[in-house]
Amino acid sequence: MVGLEEIECDDDHWLGVSGPLIVLFWTGKMDPRVFRRLAGIVSQVVRRQPEGCATVLSVSLPGATAPSPEARVALADLIRDTHGSVSRVAVVHEGYGFIASIVASVATAAHTLANRGARQRIFGDLASAVDWITAPAGERLGGRAWAAEVRFAVERRHRLLLERARC
Repeated sequence: MVGLEEIECDDDHWLGVSGPLIVLFWTGKMDPRVFRRLAGIVSQVVRRQPEGCATVLSVSLPGATAPSPEARVALADLIRDTHGSVSRVAVVHEGYGFIASIVASVATAAHTLANRGARQRIFGDLASAVDWITAPAGERLGGRAWAAEVRFAVERRHRLLLERARC
C-alpha cells in the first residue's frame, strides 16, 4: 500500500512525500523557513526518481493565512531554485473569498516571476488536484492503482488535519 511519508509537521503545516509527489498542507501561517527547506527536499525526491522530476501538491486548509511578504519572497526563491526539477505544481485552497483569491494570486505571481517551466494549476477541490498531479507519474508507477492509493492517503491526511483543527 502506498502511503505518505511524513517529513515534518507543526501547528502551521504538514509535509510528506510519496514517490515523486511532495505534499504540503498549510494549516496556519505560511512560514518562509518551510519554503527554504523545500528546495533540499525536492533535491532528495528527484535523486530517487528515474525520470529526475518531482511534483508538488500544496493545499491551504481553511485555517491557513495568506503568505507574508517574506513568505512570498521565499516561495519565489524556491520556484527559481527548483527550476527543471519540478514538472507539475497543483495549488489548492479550499474555500472562497479574500484569502482564497490571495493564495491563488500569490501562487500565480510567484510562478510567473520565476519564469518556471513546470506546469501549474490552481484547484478549488482536493480530489481534482490529486487526480491531475498524479496522472503522469501514475502511468509509470503502476497506473491507476498507484494514483488511487495516493489519493486515498492524501484524502486521509486531509481529514486528519481538519479534525485536528477542530480540537
